[in-house]
Amino acid sequence: MPRCIVCKGYYNPDDPGWGTVCQRCHSDNADWVYWKRNQPIEQGDLRGLFLFTEQYFHLPFIIILTSFAFGLMGTAGAWRMIRFFICLLVIITTAVINVAIVYGAYQGRHRAREKELLAQFRATLRKKVPSVLLSIQWQTLLISTILVGLILLLTYALMRSDLLRALAQWLLFEPAQAPLEPEVADRLSRLREQAEQVLPIITLIGYVAISITLTLFSTKLLTQQYTARLNEMLPNPIFLQGRLLMRVVQEEVEKQLCQTEGSTSNHQANSQSGDDPEQKSMPVVSKWTWDNLERTNDGGVRLIARAECADSRVEESITGHRTKYPEFIDYIVEADPWGRIIKITPGERRSQY
Repeated sequence: MPRCIVCKGYYNPDDPGWGTVCQRCHSDNADWVYWKRNQPIEQGDLRGLFLFTEQYFHLPFIIILTSFAFGLMGTAGAWRMIRFFICLLVIITTAVINVAIVYGAYQGRHRAREKELLAQFRATLRKKVPSVLLSIQWQTLLISTILVGLILLLTYALMRSDLLRALAQWLLFEPAQAPLEPEVADRLSRLREQAEQVLPIITLIGYVAISITLTLFSTKLLTQQYTARLNEMLPNPIFLQGRLLMRVVQEEVEKQLCQTEGSTSNHQANSQSGDDPEQKSMPVVSKWTWDNLERTNDGGVRLIARAECADSRVEESITGHRTKYPEFIDYIVEADPWGRIIKITPGERRSQY
């Protein structure tokens, strides 16, 4: 059964009464059904994958093929000191990881949209919380001070260390004409030998890191492009529709906690037979009020459901006048971003007086 794009509830498109309308949040999924039916990218096969990468001219696959070619060239160049089968294993493994990243991005494209919208909600929520932030001028001054400090520190290190200065000359300058001191020249020679031994390993690790990073970056671009198209076509998820989220949560709470008179009698019968002892203490509710509505950082909601008990104490005077003393129970309700109940914590039954 398909899921609603707004609240992730189930709906039955063959139901003549509801059709594409979700019975849980009453949102119409007609646009979502049309998108899945008419967009080849939603087919889920290799054609859909290639259409997904076509948004940026198949950039991830271009990166994978280019890095594979550079890897093969590296086996005859910078990595010739490393065993060939080790290099080949690293190249193939990197290519497989890159393909898995692209395929994973394609399979998780809908989930990526949800994460992006949740991140936007959290950013909006953080803006509502008072915080002390540096102004742009102070940030610029701080960054400039750090950069100047690093330059001064590097200058001091070059002036104090003959080895560091000789290393900089070896890496950056033309071959020096003036001879170095024997001790410095000997240390620099050993350092060169160590660098030549370590350099192939460093470049091999750098190859893997750069290839995977570029693939991740390209798939991120594809996902953002796709989610932008989805946001234009489809309604916002329920965690971005505050009133709808509150209504769905309240209905879920009432379904779980409210009892009709008929069900109460059934529960009492079960309790007497020992089949359902937990239902014995649950009161019959006649009225609900909602208090302390609060959005949580994960996009969900926390609220207090105050229930007035239908079996509150009633006293009758000698004149026959009946006086009701209302009793209430507070339930602390926590729900996830989709309006699904996570936890309901009941309080003590208390009287208004």
